[in-house]
Amino acid sequence: MSKRKPSYPAIIYTEDGMALLFQGHGLDPFDVEAECMQSFGSFPGYELRVTEEHYTYTPRIKNCSNWDGWGCDQEGEWHAHWFGIKTTDDPHNQFTQAVQVRSS
Repeated sequence: MSKRKPSYPAIIYTEDGMALLFQGHGLDPFDVEAECMQSFGSFPGYELRVTEEHYTYTPRIKNCSNWDGWGCDQEGEWHAHWFGIKTTDDPHNQFTQAVQVRSS
């Protein structure tokens, strides 16, 4: 069986809502914002929050709660999953995350 590799930007779901995940740190903020505008559009009352994060990708998992203690809506079904991990120097695990959050 071949492993499915994600394409970037990947769509993930965070506690703040839907986010785009770009591979790498130190990305051009104008490129990130332009891609987000194309994918998300503009929402009055929301602002784009861009952070550098560390993730690992698991292409085939059934019980994600065994990994993170929480699980997701697809718990019990075969699916792919992103998991936050400790800070690492490995560029394969360094991502830039962009999410639209409600302005305060």
